[in-house]
Amino acid sequence: MKLVSKIRRVVFSPLALIMAAVIILSGVPVNHVSAASSVTVKLGSNKSVSLKKGTKKQIIAKKGSKTLGKKAVKYSSSKSSVASVSATGLITAKKAGTAKITVKKGSKKSVITVKVTSKSDDDDDDDDDDDDDKKITGIYLTESEIRLKVGFSKELSCKTAPNNKVTKASWDVEDESVAVYENGKVVAKSVGETIIYARAYGKVTACKVIVYE
Repeated sequence: MKLVSKIRRVVFSPLALIMAAVIILSGVPVNHVSAASSVTVKLGSNKSVSLKKGTKKQIIAKKGSKTLGKKAVKYSSSKSSVASVSATGLITAKKAGTAKITVKKGSKKSVITVKVTSKSDDDDDDDDDDDDDKKITGIYLTESEIRLKVGFSKELSCKTAPNNKVTKASWDVEDESVAVYENGKVVAKSVGETIIYARAYGKVTACKVIVYE
């Protein structure tokens, strides 16, 4: 909950919104962030992922429908020389091989088997993707706040800055009893407020959702 409160303060403060708008509209570069996709794992279940050497992947831990804060979970790697994991759940693929990443909270845990492969020098498509990734300085949502009547929906997309292109993202909803994110849309389920988070390229952004009758 501390992480959620912190993100709320950063994302929804008027100053933060103004600064974000200035960066997007002016194209002013911000600190470069290496691209990192994400893997969602529910505590109690296991997963397997494949990564190329030098790439990263952010772990998103869930307990039921609730997304857990990064620091509320403990992470460890069986072979850090192959794939290491930070205190906030960021996996870094170091060399070819297999490592097991343990995600634990209390008595509940999950194991992510990470297979790391060497990056092919002649993989032209991946090289093109890497060039595009290097140009990305941040992400943002097409809406910062959405108001919906119960039963209605609204499209919501994640875009990259400064090229303003729609990008794939990992989506999480703080309270799925209020609203859910399905097929590119926010769907209002019951009266209340919630936050929808999108994660891509090692960044996180959010949209506040208010549902009324």
